[in-house]
Amino acid sequence: MNSRRMAGPYLDWARGVVGEARGALAERVWWRAYRRAHEVVELASKALLREMAIEFPREHDAGPALLELRAKMPAATHADLERLATLMRNMTPYRGPAMYGIEKDGIPPSDLFDEPRGRRAVEDAEWALRICEAMIAAARGETPNGGTR
Repeated sequence: MNSRRMAGPYLDWARGVVGEARGALAERVWWRAYRRAHEVVELASKALLREMAIEFPREHDAGPALLELRAKMPAATHADLERLATLMRNMTPYRGPAMYGIEKDGIPPSDLFDEPRGRRAVEDAEWALRICEAMIAAARGETPNGGTR
């Protein structure tokens, strides 16, 4: 399977997970919203990397690979790539605690994540998905809604 064929399923997965993140917000489960938001950022970023045939390490923080991508992308996208990399770097350390809490200290995830943090994470995830979809569409010579230019 080539990189381009891999990008589509990653984006589809991210689109489904962003709905789960929004659902967690509606249910006021802030830790789950954060966890799902991180997954969206990760999946959308990795879809973009796949589309551009950039290999990334099999770990949750794809930020360094996103920064490598700048060499293949127009200068107008560099700030967005840097923001994506920063989101990955900042969100990834909290991925585990968002699911398990801090077990050694007996702190559940519900004590670690509040409404502002959950909402911000979902807003960031929605942005990441939109920007990755737009960059992939541009790389394919398409408009963001799927038509060609």
